[in-house]
Amino acid sequence: MDLILGLNGYIWVSKHVKESEQEGEEGFDAETIYSNLNDVSLICSLFLLFSRLNCIQEIDHSTRTAISRVTNIIKAFASRFVPLTDKLLLEAYEWTVEQETSVKDLLQEEFGDALVASVTNI
Repeated sequence: MDLILGLNGYIWVSKHVKESEQEGEEGFDAETIYSNLNDVSLICSLFLLFSRLNCIQEIDHSTRTAISRVTNIIKAFASRFVPLTDKLLLEAYEWTVEQETSVKDLLQEEFGDALVASVTNI
């Protein structure tokens, strides 16, 4: 799974695309994608790139569940103003898997509070 933190607070969570599948992809402009300019065209380029990649490949149930889990973890952190780091997201992901609850439970307030408390040591 890929996670891209974009400009203006946009976050893309998508199926991981292997390096060989990315090569030669039409519309992939590395200079635009990795630019630090705050530009609408950058956001559009990212959206178009990931739209094309996700339309080409079918996403199986386990990958879709993992994407939903990460998305809901990010929503739980955002609603509690917790800064995102790769380590924190990984710990949160592992904690939610250990809890053996549905992905939708992450959106419940008490479950989100427990998640944040367990991984941030608050």
